[in-house]
Amino acid sequence: MGPGCPRRVPEKLALNYVFGYLVVNDLSARDKQVRLMKDGSNFMVLGASKNFDGSTRLSQYVTTADEIDDVYNLELRTYVNGALRQKNSTSRLVNSLSEVVSFFSQGLSLQPGGIISTGTPGGTGWGQDQALGGNGHVPAECTPARYLRPGDEVRSVVGKVGELTFRVE
Repeated sequence: MGPGCPRRVPEKLALNYVFGYLVVNDLSARDKQVRLMKDGSNFMVLGASKNFDGSTRLSQYVTTADEIDDVYNLELRTYVNGALRQKNSTSRLVNSLSEVVSFFSQGLSLQPGGIISTGTPGGTGWGQDQALGGNGHVPAECTPARYLRPGDEVRSVVGKVGELTFRVE
């Protein structure tokens, strides 16, 4: 823990500690994460589903916080092989950016250069996989999602933040 690195930041001040934003795409191996129960419910096993080669990608550039007028009004789009698979907004994140930063600062000191990934507000292959607990909803303008396969090209675009394109290994 470095000197002066903040901890226990209140939500109302949390975004004051954000230097900037970038596009992060952290893939999940759902077969290693989701466990189905006999009663039809499911739970997630932490760890192995996000810890494999190529699981997390970061865009090349950081957009500074002062360049974003409203972080709660950024369109999120994801394309797989050119087909729109996800269209959503940061306004629909389950936990606000302020909540996420504040939450992590309760147990970790906020370090310069640290990265916090928020997750996505929906539209993934898993979210549409009813067998694994997804709701099966496909936005009207989107192609139904499927799990990614080696060779797929993924392009994620976040409002004024930027974009990230990569091939699945």
